[in-house]
Amino acid sequence: MQLTKPKMRSVLSASAAAFALLAAPAHAALVNFYSATGKLGLSVDGCGTVSDKCNIDVNKPSSSATVKTAFLMTASSGFSGAVLANASISLAGQPVNWVESLPNGIGSNNYRADVTSIIKPILDPAAVGISGIEVDESVAGSSLVDGSILVVVFDDPSQPKASSVLLNFGAQEIMGDTFNVTLASPIDPAVPGSQLDMGLGISFGYQEGTTGQNSVVQVNGQTLTSSAGGDDDGEHSDGALITVGGLGDSNDNPADPLAPSTNARSDDELYSLLPFLSSSTTSISTYTINASSDDNIFFAYFQSSSPAIIGAGILLSQTVDTHTVGAQHTAQAVINDDNGVPQPNVSVTFTVTAGPNAGATFTGTTDAEGKVNFTYAGNGGVGTDTIEASFVLTGNTITSNTLDVTWTAPVVTAPKTVPSVQGWGLILLTTLLGMLGVARVRRVPQKST
Repeated sequence: MQLTKPKMRSVLSASAAAFALLAAPAHAALVNFYSATGKLGLSVDGCGTVSDKCNIDVNKPSSSATVKTAFLMTASSGFSGAVLANASISLAGQPVNWVESLPNGIGSNNYRADVTSIIKPILDPAAVGISGIEVDESVAGSSLVDGSILVVVFDDPSQPKASSVLLNFGAQEIMGDTFNVTLASPIDPAVPGSQLDMGLGISFGYQEGTTGQNSVVQVNGQTLTSSAGGDDDGEHSDGALITVGGLGDSNDNPADPLAPSTNARSDDELYSLLPFLSSSTTSISTYTINASSDDNIFFAYFQSSSPAIIGAGILLSQTVDTHTVGAQHTAQAVINDDNGVPQPNVSVTFTVTAGPNAGATFTGTTDAEGKVNFTYAGNGGVGTDTIEASFVLTGNTITSNTLDVTWTAPVVTAPKTVPSVQGWGLILLTTLLGMLGVARVRRVPQKST
């Protein structure tokens, strides 16, 4: 197989597939499978190799950070038709079992696994900074695996503010595909600390020299890049062609969004979407197309300073995340369809799933703007509640991102002491004596005659 992968090669399918929220069919657009809001850390990295083993780095952000969840996504080598069985890939010496798989548009397959149980015991006690996690492809056969992407989400109380993380898996249609992001509230790009980063995971990309193998990405109708793809997290060889925006990459966008690639580092697949926002933007449409018909965009993630959802789903937000015990807290849910259009008259159930007020619940119906509120009193004492919301679509329960709200002890002020009868008498006597003393001091002696 030639590394330049000439475009004359037949592609298994170039027809667009219907987007589905709950089940990802062949060549399904990227679908959100995980979202969370809170004081979070995020580490994303990938590796591909023609040898049996390679290391994926994970960055633990602080000593107080603990693993919230972790996922591994793997793509078999383009046009190989390879099927990766459970336990054909190992992570840190433990076999990986897939929770989702689907064919892509370049004659191979994409896989996803929940690897929290493998990663958490390693990273929770680990030191701050980079840890290497070994990926072993020997059972599958390294030549049949383009590479893997490891995503680790941390609970990190040291973070100065809350953020949202959204993870998306699927197989973008090579002839053009779209996924949509809805923000709970606008992100003003002019405000310091604003964030809306997007990273893409792409397999079977090769960009040494002028190969013409590029994926174009547009955001809200404007071109973000014309050079996505490459193998900068793998090697310049079939069976190791993988890239993902993450550790070691910059979210500085390509200086010329219309320029094609000249090498694997022309575009590192990590982007800031702030230049595409105004102070009122709440809907973001991302379109990808691969004219060379040989890139597999199978993963995307977002990290934002405002809660967000991808495509159809439910988004939970709040304006305040700390109260004193006994106060009222309000969370708001919004439901959108695939195109980001709010959905009215949908029954939504809110639940406090953990914390001092665990078990509190409420069911309401979305209004004309697709919104519904949940207000409850924090009478359970000091601690942190976790709130989520859900609705039912075609018999399946769709769950929102989670929110944390912290309850603190009210400030107790010392009661004012009311003097007793004897106390009042002493106060009166002291006052009278003081007045007499003042009078004596102010008495003017008479002149003698």
